[in-house]
Amino acid sequence: MRNSLLFAFFLVFVPALGVFSYADQAMPVAGPQKATEIDAIHMEGPMNGMITATGRAVASQPNLVITADQIQYLVPDERCIAEGNVIIERGKDFITGPRSEYNLKNHSGSVDSPEITLSAGPDRLRSSRATASLGVFLDDLHSRFENAHYSTCSAADEDWYLTANNLELDSSTQIGEGENARIVFEGVPIVYSPYINFPMNSNRKSGFLTPDFGSTNNGFETLTPYYFNIAPNIDDTLTPRLMTKRGLMFADEFRYVEPGLKGVFTGEYLANDHLTGSNRYFGSLKQEAQLGDGFAFNINAQMASDDAYLRDLGSTANSVPNAASNPYLPRDFSLTKHYDFWAFQFHALSFQTLNDPANPIVDQYRMRPQFVANYSRDLFGVDLDFNNEYTDFRHPSLQDGQRYVSVPSLRMPINLGWGFIAPKISLHYSDYVLNALPSAGLTGKSISRTLPISSIDSGLYFDRDLVWNDKSMTQTLEPRLFYVYIPYKDQSALPVFNSGVADFSYSQLFSENQFSGPDRINEANQITAAVQSRLIDPATGTEWIKGVLGQRYYFESQQTIIPGQLARAGNTSDILAGLSGRVSKEITSSFLWDYNPALTRTEKFSLGGRYSPQPGKAINLGYRINRDTPGQADIRQIDVSAELPIAFGWSGVARVNYDTAQSTLVEGLFGAEYNAGCWVFRIVTDRQTVSAVQVNSVLFVQLELNGMGGLGKNPLEALKTAIPGYRKTNEIY
Repeated sequence: MRNSLLFAFFLVFVPALGVFSYADQAMPVAGPQKATEIDAIHMEGPMNGMITATGRAVASQPNLVITADQIQYLVPDERCIAEGNVIIERGKDFITGPRSEYNLKNHSGSVDSPEITLSAGPDRLRSSRATASLGVFLDDLHSRFENAHYSTCSAADEDWYLTANNLELDSSTQIGEGENARIVFEGVPIVYSPYINFPMNSNRKSGFLTPDFGSTNNGFETLTPYYFNIAPNIDDTLTPRLMTKRGLMFADEFRYVEPGLKGVFTGEYLANDHLTGSNRYFGSLKQEAQLGDGFAFNINAQMASDDAYLRDLGSTANSVPNAASNPYLPRDFSLTKHYDFWAFQFHALSFQTLNDPANPIVDQYRMRPQFVANYSRDLFGVDLDFNNEYTDFRHPSLQDGQRYVSVPSLRMPINLGWGFIAPKISLHYSDYVLNALPSAGLTGKSISRTLPISSIDSGLYFDRDLVWNDKSMTQTLEPRLFYVYIPYKDQSALPVFNSGVADFSYSQLFSENQFSGPDRINEANQITAAVQSRLIDPATGTEWIKGVLGQRYYFESQQTIIPGQLARAGNTSDILAGLSGRVSKEITSSFLWDYNPALTRTEKFSLGGRYSPQPGKAINLGYRINRDTPGQADIRQIDVSAELPIAFGWSGVARVNYDTAQSTLVEGLFGAEYNAGCWVFRIVTDRQTVSAVQVNSVLFVQLELNGMGGLGKNPLEALKTAIPGYRKTNEIY
């Protein structure tokens, strides 16, 4: 009590005398914006003048602490002069130096010969440090350092550093900018630039992105992308791509996002390809738009100058498929409208066919246009659907025409808790108006087809508790029966516009039609018997293991087929068995077996597993069989990939995908990654078969400086695609 009264006496009366002096006390000094607290072993000076604090002197505000041997604080200006072992803490960043002047009102000032430590956090990728001859604080978010030396390496092991005459750090955007900058790696200057900027976090910024260079089938390649951060919702990337064998290509990717609208446009142009002597180009536009009032508009349009474009040059757009996996470039436009229980759609679809001379394919039908009107609602526990479609099909060399399809249906699901039953009836009506094709001797004609369809789906649900891997689990047993009846009708006169044999799968066992598309409707007097069992964690609902077994039984032989298809040989479908899930925290596996009992052979088989005990360590094993079908040869592929730490900071990456049926290496990828702590080196070679006669090879060599980006040809997309579970080592350690 006595000390408190004495302290109050000094605060009230001593300032009137002009000076005060006391030891080991903290004194708040009110400023116009933030309260400043001065603390020291000894302080003296007038309350409205200059306060001198010595001995562990501290001046502090929220998110700011200045510590020094001596601090002189000018109360009217809120200016702080700190001398001797100065430490400035701005948030999580530390700046040290022998002397500093700092204005606590606007957070401007300077520090002599500073040493800066920028700490990692949610808004910054990793910690870094810098030294300079002078540091200047422009405000609480912006600072400039003269004759700066910057690195993300530790001082004891500085493998690389950046020097700049002026280095500006912007904490609001986490961007660093340097003038007359050099990057030195292991004592050797590797980059010089009159201007450089780099991210201290993952925020977007305008400027040059990491250059990409390496060796491919097109010779030595170098890509120098420039990124335009136009607005928070709009950006653009311009990428010159120089190929020694082909010339200079320009590629551009423009992206935009608005409420209810997002899209990306990619354009590429190569003038006078040195190998072909022609101008080559590629364009892609993808857009999704919600127009309001139930309207939506989607575009997916792609085009290439020639059939070999993607095989020869690939694309800078990651969303563009490889020509070997999808040789049809779509031009797909749709406008939809939802109104109460109705859904309307206008749809136009065509394709550019990228033909491979070694493996020619036929053009697909174009839909110009298609109109869809679907009605769906739940009425007194009954699912009522009424689907309608009109399509005008066009083809350059085959008979085309118009198709109208109408399918009303009623389904009544009954849930019993321990099971369910769901009867359904529908009526499929199709009408075709076919155009004449004089070159093939075909005349125009009209054909219609009406087929009633009835089915009943049913299932039971059993469960029990058990212990799996020392965890309490629930195991289910879910048998299911699905019966379908459709009378036979000759459909051989109907064209096949956009239909095919549906891929046989577990879900397809419970479909009424075994064909995709309405050009063929199978006759059916059949029942599917299947069972599913799952292992579920009751606490989280996580499904650990799932097993399925099913087969379809036919009471009549097959008569309806697609041209080129063989009718089934027996009265049963293939037997389908599958098992997938997490065996343990480190191991996941999957198994699928499609067995044909009529031919006593396996049609499809896949077995795969992954062992990943920790990030950066993954082994993937797979084996796949796919029996030959019309137009497709046997597939027997062994697929092995891995990312494994070796020793002394080295990790190995590899993938081998080999087709034993064709004696072909589908993909071979081998490489290594070295993590030195503040930099990473990667070297990867990737060889892929992209067509029956063409193989592409790429050599990736990249040096990534943590906090500055990478130099060289970036292999990360190839590694993530080839090795499931791959992680960059500098994202782990």
